[in-house]
Amino acid sequence: MTPRVLVLDDDPESRNTLIRSVKLGGMDAFGATGPFPKVEDLCAFAQSENVTHVITDHRLREYLFASFMGAFAAATFYAMNIAPVLVTRFATEDMDINIRPYLDRIPRVIDRRRGVSPTIYREALETSGHEVLCGEFARSRRQCRSIVQVTDIVEVQGLRQARFEIRQWRKDVTIGFPVDKLPEFVRQTLAKEMFLIAQVNIEAENASELFVKDFELIPSDESDVI
Repeated sequence: MTPRVLVLDDDPESRNTLIRSVKLGGMDAFGATGPFPKVEDLCAFAQSENVTHVITDHRLREYLFASFMGAFAAATFYAMNIAPVLVTRFATEDMDINIRPYLDRIPRVIDRRRGVSPTIYREALETSGHEVLCGEFARSRRQCRSIVQVTDIVEVQGLRQARFEIRQWRKDVTIGFPVDKLPEFVRQTLAKEMFLIAQVNIEAENASELFVKDFELIPSDESDVI
């Protein structure tokens, strides 16, 4: 199947630049102008256009393009077997606020501020396609059951955020996760220094690639091994 790439960006100029870059990389690409009040509207549009891949900006709410963020849209496409790539100029600022909860369903995130090229976009779309369409996961995306410690609970931009240390990764680095995206059974007992079990891609090279999902409370018969 020839890849058909849907490009999403609330800024028309940036959208056209993305389309040109993807085409220069050798893929068929086209854009959507919106507006999309609901993610279901966007999904229906993508299906009607036989889309196989999506490359989306993260902050889609400006210019009334969409009512949701690009990371949420990307994760929704992933569940539909449409391969997503997320692009953003605010990867550092938004990662722990509203990207990381969806990162397990976003095979590639591209930081626009670090310099991009048609080749980078093509490689990212191909990587995403291998995972979503073929079930071929990059080593850095493979997950395993890991111990996670809550090192702190802070407030960022008016929202509560848990800071996690991944015991099987690096103990000198913590990552953030929005409390409102944690399962209710975790929120009910959330406290500093508590331990959890979660699925984590511990072979990720950078903290910006780490996802944490499928949380579990530590069973009493396992608490003595931490």
